[in-house]
Amino acid sequence: MREQNLPTLFQRVQIRVRQGAEEMTYLTRIMELSGSGFLIAMPDSPEAENRLQPGVKIEVIAIAHDGLYFLSSEIKDIKPDEGRLVLVMDPPRAPKRIQRRNYQRIDLAVDVRFRMLVGPDETPSDPFTNTKSKNLGGGGVLLSIGRSVPVKDYIELEIALPDGAVHAIGRVVTSKADEAQPDRLDVAVEYLLIDTSDRERIVRYVFEKQRTLGLWR
Repeated sequence: MREQNLPTLFQRVQIRVRQGAEEMTYLTRIMELSGSGFLIAMPDSPEAENRLQPGVKIEVIAIAHDGLYFLSSEIKDIKPDEGRLVLVMDPPRAPKRIQRRNYQRIDLAVDVRFRMLVGPDETPSDPFTNTKSKNLGGGGVLLSIGRSVPVKDYIELEIALPDGAVHAIGRVVTSKADEAQPDRLDVAVEYLLIDTSDRERIVRYVFEKQRTLGLWR
């Protein structure tokens, strides 16, 4: 595993705690790194302070240059550091890459331009059409489309993010009627070709939206 896939100082990370059948996630930051372990800021949640205690095993989910990775560790201690509590962690075990199907999606409406492609040679079959997403994630997007789109067809996407458009080539996974709008279809698209930095931008945008919408708690 390459060193660059490990979390970095002050990087925003998600920590995941499993207790029985229950799973909780919290957004926080790496505060200190060393060969003997690392420190993670205690999430700003009274619930987190109750759950995150010495001896608890957690997973740390971080963004690397080529996707999301998670690593396992254990809380060894909790101590104050510059006015806030930090979790003192064991040295992390080898990180593992999260496969594309595990990228989180959230309900999110952003502007998207799309056009269908003729086969994998990516020849456009029609001009771009404007639409909106219904959900968005690092592995794909759900579009609201007003015409029939065959499953397994290729599709070119331009997804509008605040810092600029993301370009991707995808494939239609499912296409079904929108129960709320009978004249439209819910079309799920999986990204096939997408620049690593663009996928990371989508993931970061989704993470930030989860935080601002209060979906991390």
